[in-house]
Amino acid sequence: MSWRTTGILWLSTAVVAQSPWTLQGADAKVRVSGPVTRWLQGPRATDVLPAGDYDVHFGVDLAGKPRSLHLSVADGAAVFVAADAAAAAVGETIAIGDPAGALPCAGDPEAANYRVAATLGPGGDGAVALLARCDGTQFYRFVQDPAAGEFRLERSLGGDVLVLARAAAPPADAASHTLALQVDGFRLEACWDEAVVLQVFDGALSAGAVGVASQPDSPPTLGVVRHPVAKPRASAAIVVTAHGAHFDAAVTVVPGHLYLLELALDRTHPALPHTEGGFEPWLALPPAAPVVLWADWRGSLGAGGFGTVGPDGAVAGDLRWPALTALRKQCVLVRAVLVSADGESLTARTPAVRVLVP
Repeated sequence: MSWRTTGILWLSTAVVAQSPWTLQGADAKVRVSGPVTRWLQGPRATDVLPAGDYDVHFGVDLAGKPRSLHLSVADGAAVFVAADAAAAAVGETIAIGDPAGALPCAGDPEAANYRVAATLGPGGDGAVALLARCDGTQFYRFVQDPAAGEFRLERSLGGDVLVLARAAAPPADAASHTLALQVDGFRLEACWDEAVVLQVFDGALSAGAVGVASQPDSPPTLGVVRHPVAKPRASAAIVVTAHGAHFDAAVTVVPGHLYLLELALDRTHPALPHTEGGFEPWLALPPAAPVVLWADWRGSLGAGGFGTVGPDGAVAGDLRWPALTALRKQCVLVRAVLVSADGESLTARTPAVRVLVP
């Protein structure tokens, strides 16, 4: 085989291995992490990424924080990720003194429930800590410690520091990152690049200011912002291949709810014929309800289209496009309908993912 033939085959393989991604949702950044890492800026964004397993972590918006997703993307698949539309989160910039100083906290000392986030610039391998409910020697502290290779969630009470939780952390690199610590009642949640890395319950401290503390060789802190508590909300995605599609969602309903996949058209009227100049025809057309199809226990729309929400809040199912000529080349909305465990009431729907039916 000649070098020319080898090069052509390599290029063909590289092209096939790329997958187009489409994001639709809120005005917030979304981190896609897998074989490569990308930040997508909502409410709409596109990119082309290699095949592989990916984690999708949503930033906060005015409505809350969509839950993270894990997706397996085959060669040549098209990926559509969705969250419900929402405006950008509104936060308060907090001016912090020298992060290397003693207890550099600022802001409202009476604040109880909030989310504080800091952007870390590239460079440096020292530890950085984000503080919440800070009052003298009392505070919660989320520590990113590259030297120890761990994240820690700590509580200082009367000068005594207790490690509430720890997890493995990536080594220092030359990229910018974000730290976030949310305190909501007894619930403490720490995020690294919008991924939840530590969660605990603790009720020792009820209110206090925010702050950042760092070692001299730590990466620079580019900004500290305090937001209202970002409540979790649902997210969804669909991975479309030549043979079908796979739907994934993360929901916030109580485990035990039933779910079923739903297909609907994204318009409430028949398609209008194209006319010269872009004008609609004078003939008035009667309104038409969207075509709606539901999955069922027989697997009418594919395996896993009907099931029960588990403890992790995950919903997943394979989707088989129905043999309906009217749906071919149509843009459809794919979502999961969530029904109470007794089957009596429709509780919610996941965000709708817009997909073009092949």
